[in-house]
Amino acid sequence: MDILLFYKISSLINALVATVLGFIVYFRNKKELVNRVFALFFSLVAIWSYASFFWFTVKNKDFILFNFRIFLMGASIFIAILFFHSVLALTNKIKEYKKFLIIGYAIFLFFLIVDCFTPLFLRNLRKELFFDFWPEPGVLFHPYLVIWYFYFLAALYVLIIEIKRASNSNFKASISYKIQLKYILIGAIIGFI
Repeated sequence: MDILLFYKISSLINALVATVLGFIVYFRNKKELVNRVFALFFSLVAIWSYASFFWFTVKNKDFILFNFRIFLMGASIFIAILFFHSVLALTNKIKEYKKFLIIGYAIFLFFLIVDCFTPLFLRNLRKELFFDFWPEPGVLFHPYLVIWYFYFLAALYVLIIEIKRASNSNFKASISYKIQLKYILIGAIIGFI
């Protein structure tokens, strides 16, 4: 049995689920900022997942390196900041975190440019364990990863604070809003693990 089968199947399932969720969220109310940002977030998760599927399926090193730089890393770079932006839009906290959000987009845009045009983000591919093409990180990959997780954890922090605020008896929030916040928190933790 192909040991990579699990990775192939899980990548494809993630891609299909993210694609469907992106369409559902967007077309449910495409005029709302929260729907548009969440749809973009799901689109990048889908692109990342389809790129992962090709990583485990295709055996051409040049194609895989291109796939990594443009699609796999290119999409993943913005996933954390878009998730953060989605949470801010949902909780109506964009004004409160506006500078933080703009700085985040600028930082991740910098990493995207570095990823696409230099080996500072991804040096090369090498054989590792049962992977024919495993990425060799460049000197800027680990700082990127720290910032990426920082923005992901910041989104979780905002969600947790909003869940506590919505659960306060003095705060008038709909039950569906409270449930929505909890589902997004649980889904984010499961999804990002």
